[in-house]
Amino acid sequence: MGDERLARPSTLLGEHDTERAEVAARRRRRTAVLTAGSVALVAVLALSATAAVLHRPAPAPPAGPPSSVAPTPSATPSADPTPVLATKADASEPDARVMTDETWDEVGPGWALTLFSTMSVVVSEDDNYGHFDPAGVQALFLVAPDATTYRLLTLPADTDAEAQVMWWDPERRKAWLFLQGLGESWGQLEVDLVTGSQTPLTFGPSDVRQDPAPVRQMPDGRVLWADNDPLFSASVGGLYWQATDGAFTTIVGPGVIEGDVWLDPSTPRAAYLAPDAAGDYSLVSYDLTKGSTGTRPLGAPSVDRHRCSVADVEAPSVFVTCTTYDAIGLHQYEVTAAGEWREATEDHTSPSTIQWMLGCGTPDVLWSTNGRELSGALAAQGWRDALILPTTPGGPLPVPNRGGACGE
Repeated sequence: MGDERLARPSTLLGEHDTERAEVAARRRRRTAVLTAGSVALVAVLALSATAAVLHRPAPAPPAGPPSSVAPTPSATPSADPTPVLATKADASEPDARVMTDETWDEVGPGWALTLFSTMSVVVSEDDNYGHFDPAGVQALFLVAPDATTYRLLTLPADTDAEAQVMWWDPERRKAWLFLQGLGESWGQLEVDLVTGSQTPLTFGPSDVRQDPAPVRQMPDGRVLWADNDPLFSASVGGLYWQATDGAFTTIVGPGVIEGDVWLDPSTPRAAYLAPDAAGDYSLVSYDLTKGSTGTRPLGAPSVDRHRCSVADVEAPSVFVTCTTYDAIGLHQYEVTAAGEWREATEDHTSPSTIQWMLGCGTPDVLWSTNGRELSGALAAQGWRDALILPTTPGGPLPVPNRGGACGE
């Protein structure tokens, strides 16, 4: 996405008086991606062929007494049935077996959901950004730990966007994809990896547009998601749990969080600023393990600010960055335990905020708009994207995110 990606955490609070109108305009421009991608797709799965097993008739017993000589073994042992290969949508696809229910039952840690793609951009004078070649193919595969490959399905040709794997669940047999169109168009989809059906991914009513992004998996298997615009640094729109059965529940909904969300690197908690009707702020801390919430009143700075965001938490101090309506721009404050707002003497912008991590591609989050760093066998096979399930839920991801242009 080029220059539209996040450059530094401090840009999360850019001076935009009409930010909500800008967000709405950008989100309207992505409807083409979701509209084209919302039709049901059918998995391209070849039918398994049934091998006929030949039986030779047993020889008649000898007329005389049994011989003491041992029978001679066959010089040509029986071979295992040849695996049935899936039909290819493109000749350059790797050879892959047909996926079966029996194989699905074996899928788990160490397996990779991979994306094959021949998508390319065609530049024309009529388009500002060009368009994707309609002959391009995108397909999803599963790769076992022993490198055995299985073909799942082909994504529809009219999606007109490049897909990325955000997250997938072998128990639910579903995947959640990010679709990056050209220019400022994008979308998110839930795909059934068995039937191929797809639906727009949202946390709530379909008429309320959101930008789901998976952030972190917990040891109990739950996944923390955030509503975060991938192109425009507005406030985080909400936090949500995805349970192990795939259902989403709300931690904090739209309109509550101002600015970014800080994830404690040492303990499983999230913290954010919540403004009240009087314009004062509270630091809300949410325990990701226990589900409990704590609130600390902070007051407010004396400047006529546009928007504030938590930058870091270094107990007992909280560091807050605010944008203002004047030409000075950014202010960063240290809020003391006594509630005093002091101008910070140095930058305390933390790399542990959700928008920073999602935009910069740090290894602390499940997905990033920058994609993933493929190496070894995955790179050799030519996959466009791959997500290997960790050894244990919440464990380190075997394939790290690709870093962006964010400085330290």
